[in-house]
Amino acid sequence: MTISIITITYNEAGNIHRFINTISSTMKKIKHELIIVDDKSKDKTIKIIKKEQKKQTNINLIIREKERGIGSAFKRGISETKGDTIVLMDADFSHSPKDIFKLIKIANQGKIAIGNRFIRNEDLKNKYYRIIGTKFLNKILKIFTGKKDNTNGFLAIRKKNLEEMNKLAKKLKINIFSNALYTPKVILLGKKLNLETEEIRTKYIPRVTGKSKINFIKSIILSIQTIVETIKTVKLLQ
Repeated sequence: MTISIITITYNEAGNIHRFINTISSTMKKIKHELIIVDDKSKDKTIKIIKKEQKKQTNINLIIREKERGIGSAFKRGISETKGDTIVLMDADFSHSPKDIFKLIKIANQGKIAIGNRFIRNEDLKNKYYRIIGTKFLNKILKIFTGKKDNTNGFLAIRKKNLEEMNKLAKKLKINIFSNALYTPKVILLGKKLNLETEEIRTKYIPRVTGKSKINFIKSIILSIQTIVETIKTVKLLQ
């Protein structure tokens, strides 16, 4: 069994070397591939990744020339996977590589495994206004998905299950990865296919190095878009 870990980068020179090596040491006993989708970083991110590729042949670097966006980057990465189980995560250590094992254990049972930052208060560390906004958005999304954490983005799923999901989404003209908050659509499509979603306790720590790609204004727009698309998905699945 091979695990496909997908992450995306844009100007992550301060994190990517440590991230690659942490994944390597954490997953050393498990066959895996690391797919990195980069939106043509302007710093030394690409140079660092290429240097690591010479040491680790299981790293697949995809550089996108024109297309941009977190959701579409994950979609591109998924299309390149060779593994049996897929893990989606951030490269800035807001998602701990140590939590991958908990997610793939559940995913290998045929379920959708998603990281939940709200099981314990100390698991979600961020600026107070971001925490309030995140909790408020998730309370709204829970109405439709039944899950507490719909915006973490840290998840694992069997490739064959995701392929079935993509077939259904294509039939109904649902773009799963239209934006960065893809989890609600994954949960809803999975439910339609009788795939159980299980939430696993994971920690979330805000980045120490580098700059977030989503500012306050963008986060508001993204939140509204996600609510609208979630409602649309519910209607299409009825």
